[in-house]
Amino acid sequence: MIKKIYLFIPVLLSGALCLSQSIWHTPPVSFNYGEALIIEAFVSGVEDVPSPGLLVFYRQSGENDYLMQRLTPLQNHRFEAEVEPPSRDTRALEYYLELETGSGAAAVTWPSVNPALNPVVVPLYPEPGQSAENQLPLQTEFLMEPAPGARIPRDEAMLYLSYFGLENVDVDNIKVRLDNRDITSEADIRSNHLIYNAKYLSPGLHSVTVYLPVMTGTGRDPVRWSFTVESAAEGSGPTASISQSGRLAADHTGSRVDEQTVSVRNIYLDHHFKYSVAKIDSRIRLTSLEKQTAQPRNRYLFKISLPYLKINLGDLHPTFNRYGLNGNRVRGFQFTTRFKAFQLELIKGTLARAVQYTDLRNSMLIPTAGLQNTIANEDSLNLKLSRDNYTFKRNLLAVNLGIGSPRGAQWNLNFIKARDDAGSIRSSLPDALITLPESVSGLIQPGGADWVQMEIDDGDTTYRIPYRTLVTHKEDIFGTDRTVTLNPLTSDWQGAKPQDNLILGSDLKLHFDRDRIQFRTGLSFSLLNRNIWEPVLSEALLQEQFDSTLSLPFDPADYENIFHMGLNQTPLLPLDVFSESGILKLISHMPSMAYNLTLNLNYFRHRFQFRFQQIGPEFNSLANPYLQQNLRERIFSDRMKLLNDQLTLTLKYFSTDDAINLATETTTKTRGGSLSMSWLPGPDLPIMSLKFRTEGRKAGAATNLFINVNGDTLGISNQEKSRNNFILLTIVHTFFYRGKQQLAFTYARTDKRDLMDADVTDNSTYFSPENHSQTLTFHLNSTYDELWTSTLNYNYAYYNFGKGSLYSARSVNEMKFILQRRLSRRDAVLRSGLSLSKGRGAAVFDQLSLLLGVDWQLRPDVRLLGDWEYRRKYLPDAHHFQNSYFKARLIYDF
Repeated sequence: MIKKIYLFIPVLLSGALCLSQSIWHTPPVSFNYGEALIIEAFVSGVEDVPSPGLLVFYRQSGENDYLMQRLTPLQNHRFEAEVEPPSRDTRALEYYLELETGSGAAAVTWPSVNPALNPVVVPLYPEPGQSAENQLPLQTEFLMEPAPGARIPRDEAMLYLSYFGLENVDVDNIKVRLDNRDITSEADIRSNHLIYNAKYLSPGLHSVTVYLPVMTGTGRDPVRWSFTVESAAEGSGPTASISQSGRLAADHTGSRVDEQTVSVRNIYLDHHFKYSVAKIDSRIRLTSLEKQTAQPRNRYLFKISLPYLKINLGDLHPTFNRYGLNGNRVRGFQFTTRFKAFQLELIKGTLARAVQYTDLRNSMLIPTAGLQNTIANEDSLNLKLSRDNYTFKRNLLAVNLGIGSPRGAQWNLNFIKARDDAGSIRSSLPDALITLPESVSGLIQPGGADWVQMEIDDGDTTYRIPYRTLVTHKEDIFGTDRTVTLNPLTSDWQGAKPQDNLILGSDLKLHFDRDRIQFRTGLSFSLLNRNIWEPVLSEALLQEQFDSTLSLPFDPADYENIFHMGLNQTPLLPLDVFSESGILKLISHMPSMAYNLTLNLNYFRHRFQFRFQQIGPEFNSLANPYLQQNLRERIFSDRMKLLNDQLTLTLKYFSTDDAINLATETTTKTRGGSLSMSWLPGPDLPIMSLKFRTEGRKAGAATNLFINVNGDTLGISNQEKSRNNFILLTIVHTFFYRGKQQLAFTYARTDKRDLMDADVTDNSTYFSPENHSQTLTFHLNSTYDELWTSTLNYNYAYYNFGKGSLYSARSVNEMKFILQRRLSRRDAVLRSGLSLSKGRGAAVFDQLSLLLGVDWQLRPDVRLLGDWEYRRKYLPDAHHFQNSYFKARLIYDF
């Protein structure tokens, strides 16, 4: 019988977790010789990622190189692969999983940290019926890596000992010695195995001794073995291995939705090459969405990995400062070198490329300031021309220096520099359409209008002219009675101003008691100049403007290349010197500072965490533009395991203050807590997940905002006092009835109650934030046999918000059924289905959909996937839309 390695835990344990890409699985215990391995996996968070791929890298114990096999995608982000049985002269199979997302981002792996050096190790047991005399002495109790007597390359030395199956091990008192040196504090000791990174060992013979005490106090003989680390010369030469693999794919997606047509074409190329200890990965994504009037959509990434060095070229998503640089795209290069107690990371590239214009009609303009004085001169006409609707090239330089060990104490110091290149935008565009102000268009001479484009809208006439035409025919347009001069400005344009940003940050990590205590803290300070066209705030300028005797400890002009100091600088002063608060409070409330603190404790089957962070209102990062500012946040949580690890409970309390400052301390407060429960009772029983969250929000400012509702101006108080409750319930059950049935049920509900409604005297001018929403999902996946499967989905969503005349509600019901048939002789899968949707409330419609799809393995290395959906949408006014969706994808693996 083929014994399965079950790597599948449904992502529906928590619907909220679907927002991030994750691989769900449970490590296997063991398997027998002569049996193939069927690997099943489930991937979450890939709904918006085109054609994710899941790879398994595996090797026999003692081997240096991994083999790669692609898992076959099934329905609902499930994957499956069959791994050939290993040979009988090995003790274990090692593997790890890697998810390809097609987005250019770093691949998601399991294990998540150094998977190639920390793979899953599955012990192999003898064939059924084999006598105990033929078993290896330690095989039924321990698995050791490197194997006793093995010879391994220096750069791939990793100590591993599995004591799975040994009862009552006192993990807290395990001792590990390497060559008579105690390395217990450096080893990663878990409940059933331990790992130690030994790739820095010198060539030669090494011995390992592990003491495994048991809870009852009765000792046992220590585990001892030895191995040999080869020198560089021994590991090089003809024995060096070469391997390569890759994938070439292309897809075309077309859709027509309510008379709006979209067509997108993509090409993907992935290539993996390995020679000895060197590894080169290439990833290219080309899309028809690429255009010069926007930021790049194509993606390129080339990764070179050596034992102590990594070089990445292309589109990067680096992270080494949670506030300054945290995953945003950078096009350039990344240099990383890591040693035992020293790490250096250097990033240089561009955050944004230069975009000359987004709209030719608004890319150049004539400023109105001082225009009347210019026109009043009857002898000359000097027209200044400014630029607009452009994006500067934004350069980035970032350096991160780390000292210490990530598993002990590590201190990082980072420097982030982002500056716009003001010279990357041209001062004039020949094809730019310039709108002539009314005072200028009134100067057009008879016959000059032939060179001007006139547009009439509601009786108003607009005159536009291409810049090249204005340059060539300015006398024809304005006559020869006056001298016409065109003066394109080289700076101080109407559009965006070039900026300069500097961030200095530091992080500290401390790990104690084998990672049971983890302390992390970080601090970042930013400076931002919003207009570097303004002169540098030098000592000479200050003396000229304020006091000729003024003396500074340094001249800011000498450091212009580091940061452009000026009157547009934020903050102008790091501290509020006029505040009467104490010095500690002044420092902690520095408007351009962000800092955080995290403490993790892992004791008594509880994982406690305390987090605090504060981001000042003037902390700015051009490399992380979506960072929320003006925030103070506190979180305390406790994650505990109960009932033999079948039940997981998580309790959390959080407190968030927005709009913080020294004067008012806070204007908006959010307080709340949550309870999460995951229950895995065991095989053949339903899996359940429950999450409840409640929060209260109070905003104290009494100013008014104004919005336009149906042509009327409505004043809105931005005061708020509300209570928001959220509940999510998920149940997943797999059972057998005329085949394999997997049933999943999800219910989510959100209620936001307005607690200020009773205090509002005029409901006609009050916009209530009250809202209610609920969703219900029913999913049944049926596998009848090897050929037939089906999927039945039911989704219900309801949402309402506001009160009184501003109240609105809508609901959508959808039922979908898909039947799938595998054609074994043609190695293809055919899909067909029907879907019915009904919308009521603010959006009323009925929609009927027909779905067809194919998954055809044309050759062992060529695969074709196609999906087509036809939707007929009916509206209440008897009008209807014929919408459609089509996607075809061709994949070649090599």
